Amino acid sequence: MTIKNPSQFGDLIKQYRLRAQFKTLIDLGDALAEKGLVFEDSTLSKWQAGNRIPYERDVLLTLAEVLAHHGGISSIKDINLLLESAGQGYITDDESERFPSLRKESESQAPFQAPWLTPYFSGREVEIKQIYEHIMKNPSAFIILCGPGGVGKTTLAISAAHSLKSRFPDGIIWSRTDAVDPMSLLAKIALSFGTDISSIKDYDSRADIVRSLLSNKKALVVFDNVQSSAEIRPLLPGGSGSAIIATSRNSALEIFSEGIVINLKPFNSDETVTFFSRCFSSDWASRNGIELKKLSSALGNLPLALNIIAKKILLSGEPLENIIISTEKKRSILQTLRVEDIDVRSSFELSYNILTEEEKRVFSSLSIFEGTDISTLSVAAANELPIPQASQILETLVQKSLVEYSLDGRYRLHPLLKLFAGEKSPTKKMHLSAARYFYTRIKDEYEAGNFSLDTRQKDLESILAILKWCYEKRERKMFFDLWFYVSKLLMIQGMWKELEKTGRVVYENSSVIPYQKINADCCINILSRIAFWKGDLFEARDWAQKGLKIAQTMHHEYFIAEAENQLGNIAFHESKYSEAETLLESALEIFKKLGAKPQIAKSLLYLAQIPYRK
Repeated sequence: MTIKNPSQFGDLIKQYRLRAQFKTLIDLGDALAEKGLVFEDSTLSKWQAGNRIPYERDVLLTLAEVLAHHGGISSIKDINLLLESAGQGYITDDESERFPSLRKESESQAPFQAPWLTPYFSGREVEIKQIYEHIMKNPSAFIILCGPGGVGKTTLAISAAHSLKSRFPDGIIWSRTDAVDPMSLLAKIALSFGTDISSIKDYDSRADIVRSLLSNKKALVVFDNVQSSAEIRPLLPGGSGSAIIATSRNSALEIFSEGIVINLKPFNSDETVTFFSRCFSSDWASRNGIELKKLSSALGNLPLALNIIAKKILLSGEPLENIIISTEKKRSILQTLRVEDIDVRSSFELSYNILTEEEKRVFSSLSIFEGTDISTLSVAAANELPIPQASQILETLVQKSLVEYSLDGRYRLHPLLKLFAGEKSPTKKMHLSAARYFYTRIKDEYEAGNFSLDTRQKDLESILAILKWCYEKRERKMFFDLWFYVSKLLMIQGMWKELEKTGRVVYENSSVIPYQKINADCCINILSRIAFWKGDLFEARDWAQKGLKIAQTMHHEYFIAEAENQLGNIAFHESKYSEAETLLESALEIFKKLGAKPQIAKSLLYLAQIPYRK
């Protein structure tokens, strides 16, 4: 018989609720009501407080369904923890049918991170055959797909990843190297194979672990939109094991001399007709063959542009002749742009111009986010829209090929489309709304004691981009509010270079009275610690002393004790044991007075080491 654990049940409810982005219990209650379960707010409060547990198993499973739908529960293991804490054992095979996506994940542990296949993918038979033959000949091949923007490099890589899935039993890993911090990229790849390296501070050490992992796996790793050799050189396995596919607009990168380069060219006339046959029908494409070739020529025969125009034809029903005239006119207007982008941008403009004003605003807001992909929740927050409405607009943008589906209900933007969206002037209000959303989210997660996987991996680059915008636009209060929690997140992620670089900016700009606590915390807990980890005890002492001076000026006991604790630890490592003991005992007394248990434990741990060194 399973024993109930009300306290654990309450903790899990809070943890899963915050992961699911339900800001309040009322929001969770509304989602349950949509499933036909109506509870008083006080009942939900008692669940979260651990004072009451629902005894009906179906209620627990429906609760799990709601949390899973919103991303709060991500595995069958999560459901089992919830059921076990309620004294209900584990989920049965029949019950797991209610969670098909989670059940599928539990059946196959190999990660598959490639984005969705493009519905109308066609052509590229020669290139697909080349990729297949190289992989069959050498399962650890390094293949590079090169070509101008919009030529279909990413789409071909997606198709290859899906078709080669069975050849790589350890999974398919996908990363946009231009959209992710190098340290985060390494952590993401390692975590995909179940290895957490976030506590490792050194980039080279992380890279060694990832190379070792890849060398011992039969996996395919795709690095999308590579812009420099440095982005992927440390990640190449350098031996038997995993294969690599990279996409890039620059075939002259030095590292590509070590691999097999496949240069993609725009479609020829036959491939264009085949593409439109897939979109419409063979008869339609044959009847309109001359017009389609003329249209394709106006778009530079680039697959990305053709895909957007095909969606325009499907949705608008506008005569083909009119679209050709509009395309050629728009192309002439865009002649001032870089030559390789003219053809693509003309199709962008045509699709953008038929959007509603609200759809245009949402599209432009996508440019404020960084990283591999974007969540509906982030877009809804930036535009201050209800989530269902934001979701509907994103679906419209997908239909018009301005946005693509990614994984886990998220969306992605082609790099050229992201630049185009940025030209549509996303507003200050959008940035601030996104900043408030991320601030509330990471604050809640920090206080709950656990940053979600979405925060740590999927949205981290967007959070950093918004933080940077706040600084550049002198939104000081939001910058410092967001920084406090972002610094904790970066610490956990082991992103020491980013932490140190931004920490110095924070120190230089937070000396005024309203932000002195941030100033002290930055000196003591960020810059001094990083210097200490780097082995520079002189710099570590200097930062801690600066923090102590600021804390003393404020008469802030907690930060005084934090500074003394750090200085005591530094003195200990300098073999100044008497000085270390004096500082640590002083800090301990303050922490005892304040009831700061974690800090008390830290001071006692440091003090316990001194007798063994004297």
